[in-house]
Amino acid sequence: MNEAPSIPLLADAVHVDRGTRRVLSGVSVSAGRGEVLGLIGPNGAGKTTLLRALLGLQPLAAGRIAIAERALEHWPRAALGRQIAYLPQAGGEAWPVRVERFVTLGRLPHLEPWRGPSRRDREIVAEAMAATDVARFAHRPVTALSGGERTRVHLARTLAVGAPILLVDEPVTGLDPYHQLQVMEMLRDQARERDRTVVVVLHDLTLAHRFCDRLALLAHGRIAAHGPPGAVLRPDIIGDVYHVSLFQGADGAVTLPWTRITDDTRGETAA
Repeated sequence: MNEAPSIPLLADAVHVDRGTRRVLSGVSVSAGRGEVLGLIGPNGAGKTTLLRALLGLQPLAAGRIAIAERALEHWPRAALGRQIAYLPQAGGEAWPVRVERFVTLGRLPHLEPWRGPSRRDREIVAEAMAATDVARFAHRPVTALSGGERTRVHLARTLAVGAPILLVDEPVTGLDPYHQLQVMEMLRDQARERDRTVVVVLHDLTLAHRFCDRLALLAHGRIAAHGPPGAVLRPDIIGDVYHVSLFQGADGAVTLPWTRITDDTRGETAA
């Protein structure tokens, strides 16, 4: 019996250029089995670029990426499609097809040519729809849903892939508080109960603290801080990177941007 890789996802000294501009500089991160790694940082810090690099969608100027301890460039695309499932920002495109059929597209990497989904495929699709609270929309067109509902449908399709690695880019943007918590609980459960590796881009620092095992804080294309949430979400670090002060609860689980740090407010702290 083959053992699962000890490091499912690794980026080592990754550099990425966009035209003449370097957008990632020496970024090194890893994510383990059963772990939720949160990528946080200001707009333009390089979070989405890093996700795309991990998928092989963004060429590297230098460095290496390994998936299941195998160099990314050595993965056949079909096999990689079964190893990693990706949810882009805002879910991606939507088509006027029924939700159930749309989610079933997540099973494509597993289907043999000219054969439809099996009973097990349909069970996996039903599980993914239940986990994201979209089963009640099964027979509605995706394009008839609200933005938040559509995001959850895209997430269901991502789950339906059944990949051991999930890369999700801002999955709670546009969701109401109930569904933000539901999505984050589901991602944490995917890691803990199904031993998957989850990498999630977030802007909500409280959700990052509550649901991520480790955080990587990016700023200007570099890793500014990396470690457990309590070690990363410190007022001094967040102040330097985001230029905001923090309001934090006694245990740090509530972490809210409080005031902008300007020349006039520098040195002040949240009440």
